[in-house]
Amino acid sequence: MKEITLILGGNIGEVLQNFYRARILINKRVGKIFLTSSIHHSPPKGYTSKYPYKNQVIVLMTKRPPLELLKTTQEIEVLLGRKTKTKNNQYMDRTMDIDILYYAKERINLPNLIIPHPRIKEREFVINPLKELSLIIRS
Repeated sequence: MKEITLILGGNIGEVLQNFYRARILINKRVGKIFLTSSIHHSPPKGYTSKYPYKNQVIVLMTKRPPLELLKTTQEIEVLLGRKTKTKNNQYMDRTMDIDILYYAKERINLPNLIIPHPRIKEREFVINPLKELSLIIRS
């Protein structure tokens, strides 16, 4: 079993309901969540939108290897209405975004997966929930 840290984000649709549904699906398909931050609010990062984001960090244990974890979280995003992350290389509003922040203390550098997440230190919407949970930023 590996301890992993994920961040949930969304800014359109029934965001709080989608967070609830995401946590249920993660518990069923990935592993038991044992720690959650409160919901944090932030403006969109990297593009302009009239819809602010909500974000939440969750910590859980999983048996899934990293690439399988990525595939499963992407499937959950789609189940919750996710269409695409970008359009013409520009970020877009989304119903659900799930990013893998940490996978135990492992460092992974693959074309489609970098762990720890490479932009943790640039994003207050990640740093603040991590601080709330008193998690040490390990990257």
